[in-house]
Amino acid sequence: MSQLKKTLILSAWVVLVLLLLAVIAPWQGLLRGWGDSPDPGSHSVALAVPAAAALPVFYPAPKFDLTDQDAKPFSSSGLDGEVWVAATMFTRCPSGMCPMITARMTELQAAITNPRVQLVSISLQPEKDTPAVLKQYAEKVNADLTRWHFLTGDKATILELVRKGLKLPVEEGPGEDNILHADRLVLVDQTGQIRGYYPAGDPESMTKLASDATMLAEGPAQ
Repeated sequence: MSQLKKTLILSAWVVLVLLLLAVIAPWQGLLRGWGDSPDPGSHSVALAVPAAAALPVFYPAPKFDLTDQDAKPFSSSGLDGEVWVAATMFTRCPSGMCPMITARMTELQAAITNPRVQLVSISLQPEKDTPAVLKQYAEKVNADLTRWHFLTGDKATILELVRKGLKLPVEEGPGEDNILHADRLVLVDQTGQIRGYYPAGDPESMTKLASDATMLAEGPAQ
């Protein structure tokens, strides 16, 4: 057999092997994929997980029985099944803290249109913030009293509610109207779980609070 003929036969075998590999390789890849778990690092497609599921669950929200701006009993049971945002304040606040917190609540009232999101402002000076005083204050800030509740009651009960229930610091400083408290707003979901703390002085946090509250209200309980 001539050298040329041997070369042609060898070349033909090489071409045939390459063609077989080209046909078999994709099937080998497919077969290898059956029954294997996907590699989470090999894909860029993200699952559509509800954003509310990403919110932490802190503590069960406290139960309480207080009095609203209309001098009517207001219980935490009235918020069952609702998403709500709690804030602490008092009308005689000598600093800019309480007006700022209330201003943020006013903005939330406008930003959140879902009626299943309720707002709750709890007075830290209930001995002076009577229902009549709170009613006047609510009118001054244009509160929608179907969605925004101003609460007063026994002072010891309120301090325990805020400190132990909402986990917010409160201290009475020197001076008649000197009450030190946090600027955090508290988000509670429809199952009665605290889902977030948001500093009222941070605009980005307030935007996130409005978004988180709306998402919780519009979705299933997380």
